[in-house]
Amino acid sequence: MKSTNIVPDQWQRFCEDFSRQHRGWLVTTSILERSSQVRAADIDESRAHRTARDLPFGGLSLEPNRRDLMLLLGEGKLHVTEHITDVIRIGLLETDEGAHAGLRIDKSNDTGVLLRFRVAARPESLDGVAASER
Repeated sequence: MKSTNIVPDQWQRFCEDFSRQHRGWLVTTSILERSSQVRAADIDESRAHRTARDLPFGGLSLEPNRRDLMLLLGEGKLHVTEHITDVIRIGLLETDEGAHAGLRIDKSNDTGVLLRFRVAARPESLDGVAASER
């Protein structure tokens, strides 16, 4: 697993593109303790605190203060909105083959959020449209 850091002045565009490409993909999210000390390849998810499991990805947006993110998961009656404050790093997680596996978001307090797709894939390799996009 590799992590590609997104330059902060590109966060707005990245969030828009990432949300459009991955809307409807099933995700699991977890809180990472001491996130800055752990490389993407070494993340031990068994020690992470899971916050959501197998919910459809709704979107990721950058707040106007340009330091906070809003993460939307689920649809209909089952939805979660997570406000991620004081973000210092966004990393796109990819397999060695270049398939998107998720995101790692590091915060200034040395914690982070791990968003993992149920199935790693290249967005262009999937056909069809998520039900929420119809």
